[in-house]
Amino acid sequence: MTGKIISFISGKGGTGKTLISATVGEILAENNYKVLLIDWDFGTRGLTSYLLPLEEIPTKGILDIIFDEINFDNLQPFKINSNLDILPSLSIIRNSLEYSDIVRLNQMIGPQGINKLKNILYNILENFRHEYDYILIDTRSGIEILSIFPVFFSDWYIIICEEDRTSWRLSSTLQNAIKKYMIDIAITNKITIPILLGFILNETTTVFTEKMINFLELDVFNRNKCLAVIPFEENVRKTFSEDKSVAMYCKKSDFYKNLLNIAYEYFKADKIIKKKDASKDLPAYFTIRKTTSTRVLLPIVTTIITLITIFIFTTYYSKYLINQSTIFIILIITFMLSIINTILHYFNKLI
Repeated sequence: MTGKIISFISGKGGTGKTLISATVGEILAENNYKVLLIDWDFGTRGLTSYLLPLEEIPTKGILDIIFDEINFDNLQPFKINSNLDILPSLSIIRNSLEYSDIVRLNQMIGPQGINKLKNILYNILENFRHEYDYILIDTRSGIEILSIFPVFFSDWYIIICEEDRTSWRLSSTLQNAIKKYMIDIAITNKITIPILLGFILNETTTVFTEKMINFLELDVFNRNKCLAVIPFEENVRKTFSEDKSVAMYCKKSDFYKNLLNIAYEYFKADKIIKKKDASKDLPAYFTIRKTTSTRVLLPIVTTIITLITIFIFTTYYSKYLINQSTIFIILIITFMLSIINTILHYFNKLI
């Protein structure tokens, strides 16, 4: 068994990256895949806090290896269930990130410190890769090197962003930084460049049309695919704040269905059984594309009404010589319908 390594990254915090990586891990685990989650986000330690109660935090975590240089044999994954394990960032010894720890982490941004962190992550992955089908890394948010280098050791990676332009800009910057670093590393170390599977738009509150998705895919994310547009759902947000499992409490949510589809379509997880009604499991933007097609019908309907009105006008005018006031009213109606038609076309372009 040689597990696929997948990194979840984002250019800014608060995009839902941690909840997405945890839920994808749960989806794969409940479909009989062995999954290891790695909490590489030392600052927020969101994955550790979300999945592990404080009293269950193991005796050793990743930060203990980084700061205390303990032996790798002392680092053992904590078992969430029979198929899902986690390597926490923190431990009982270091159950919070002190100011001195932050200073030491920042000092590692130099070449020597980064090389040390790279070696630590590489050894972790090499130690456990053959025990799992999938290893999912919840990385640090941001565009600094500490956030980027877990991608170097991944087979695939996914960018998580929100619907605002700041998130798009930082995600695009992150993507370009990864490309730059990867080219240098691939030339130096002769490694295989990981594949960007695509990006996820999470917690959206506006309707994304096919045209908007195409714009993001082509212009913002350099011809990379939008894997899903996931709408904001209060019940999903609530599960995270209450440390509850989305896979357990929100199976009917669009959030869960989209991630189930991504695991099936892009992670080659063929053990996942698709439901007969596959349309329910499609990414949200596919269903949005269906609704936008109904918007296209509105201008067509008004055009048809306009043509019918003109036909009635010309026919009855020639046969029955309708008086001038009636003709004027019909012309006004026709003109107004034409204006409505134009407005609808313009509105359809905008959205």
